[in-house]
Amino acid sequence: MTMMTRLATATGLVLLGLSVPALAEGFGECKVTGTAGSIQIPTVTEGTLTVAAILPAPDSFKGNSPETITGGFEYCLAAEIAHRAGLKSVTVQNVPWPALIAGQLSGFDTAMTNIFITEERLQNVDFTAPYFVATSGVMVRSEDAATITRDNLGEKRLGVFLASVQDRFLDQTLKPTGEVRRFEATADMFTALSAGQIDAVLFDLSGVLPAATASNGALTVIGQYDVGGNVGGVLVKGSQAKAGFDAAIEAMKADGTIDQLVATWYAPLWGVDPATIPYWDK
Repeated sequence: MTMMTRLATATGLVLLGLSVPALAEGFGECKVTGTAGSIQIPTVTEGTLTVAAILPAPDSFKGNSPETITGGFEYCLAAEIAHRAGLKSVTVQNVPWPALIAGQLSGFDTAMTNIFITEERLQNVDFTAPYFVATSGVMVRSEDAATITRDNLGEKRLGVFLASVQDRFLDQTLKPTGEVRRFEATADMFTALSAGQIDAVLFDLSGVLPAATASNGALTVIGQYDVGGNVGGVLVKGSQAKAGFDAAIEAMKADGTIDQLVATWYAPLWGVDPATIPYWDK
């Protein structure tokens, strides 16, 4: 089984024969497994892989600021790529989402924060090969879980991430009659839900499950839509680094490294098996 199967099966991974080396210097808590220097990636800054991110994103980038990040799924994914490229560290930049996805930023090697690959986005940026497959979860306050259903969700006050695949899903498919609020920071969106300013959040399942787990029972995920798809790293249009990134990611899918990263960094935060979250029809 590989991570390129559905996210919902990830907690059932069987990880056999994978080495567990010591912590790598310059990569925080990440453990690297590949061969150093086995790929080539031209970087914007010598000796380091510069990764742009939309922070905070504690499931993907563990830390309070770019300077204090030591782990997380996508940080350690980047660390593994950097190691295989013969680099000694990963440098994280916090960037604005609208400008990133519009192709208005440069000065980084790749951007990672669970970003879906879509035809619309490919008009402005390039993407690496996909390294994850994800769906969208519906998160509500636990006290409201019994009253919010697939049939009446569109009547509720909904929160989505600006210009996300969920935003497009609401506009083109669900077409809600209730209020829709669009956020540029997931922390603000989750806070609005907790404060009762909105009734439900529609966001990446891999993002709402950790938020629900961290809420100590105040929030819960009641359903998921098969909305999302392949996740990849954003590249500046025409980037000469794409071949190196793609080679590293395909090798990591083949040798089980990505599965191991999911089991190490995502699964403990989910709290439940994603397969137990009901699928809702579009």
